[in-house]
Amino acid sequence: MKTFVCLLVCILMLSTACSKGDKPQGTILAKVNGEYLTLEELLLQVPPEMRSQLTPDRIQEAVESWINAEVLSQKGIELGVDKDEAVQSIIKIASRDAIARHYLDQQLAQVQPLSPAAVDSVYTMQKESYRLPQSRLRASHILVQTEDEALAIHSRLKKGDDFGRLADEYSKDRQSAAAGGDIGYFNTDQIDPDFGKAADKLAIGQYSGPVKSGYGYHLIKLTERLNAGEMLDSMEAKKQIFDSLYVTRQNQAINNIVEGLKSDASIERFPLPSQAPPAAQDTE
Repeated sequence: MKTFVCLLVCILMLSTACSKGDKPQGTILAKVNGEYLTLEELLLQVPPEMRSQLTPDRIQEAVESWINAEVLSQKGIELGVDKDEAVQSIIKIASRDAIARHYLDQQLAQVQPLSPAAVDSVYTMQKESYRLPQSRLRASHILVQTEDEALAIHSRLKKGDDFGRLADEYSKDRQSAAAGGDIGYFNTDQIDPDFGKAADKLAIGQYSGPVKSGYGYHLIKLTERLNAGEMLDSMEAKKQIFDSLYVTRQNQAINNIVEGLKSDASIERFPLPSQAPPAAQDTE
């Protein structure tokens, strides 16, 4: 979560996308001395694939970070900091990068999407390579902070309450909670050792008592077991193929776009300076 918020804060600090003057349209999140931040403007600063991670808590953190940056920025402008050569250079580069990314996104949106037939064709040719070299498990979990919470939920499971519904209601792992606690397939050496050991002892459909890890306490339900030598689930195999083909196609498209523009541009490269730039002076 901290990584996501730090990324968002950096984006907001580099962005000039805030409404000035009149009250803007949209959902207003904050106002600092006549400068507004709206939810719509905030969302424009976040890559589409990350917007699903914008929980209310994260949005609030981003708003507070924007307020902090805005009061600092306004004071800096008042003192003429925005006219500083270094600041102007940073603004120029940030503006260039934002325009380049947006243009590239527009061009990539025109790339023909991968067809299911293309994925199926690769799967048919490579099917044997998707035999598992070692056993894999698939499980769901409910993550809570304390053992008492885990024991209370475990008691409800023994009374017949639905695991998926309890995961959705109580699990601190909100990403898996939306899928009934499902965390997908894993090898026991790819996950917390105590979690993996507890999951490996379960029969299909059986759930564990509280299992402690560095994240808290888990209740684990084993939903599938694949033994070494068995075929990987075809849907997961095809997802892996799709992801691989997608990345390859995107990289090829980006390279074609950039190289095409470079071929039409007048580009000059100059020798690097013979001496390294002077080191920054210690002002302490």
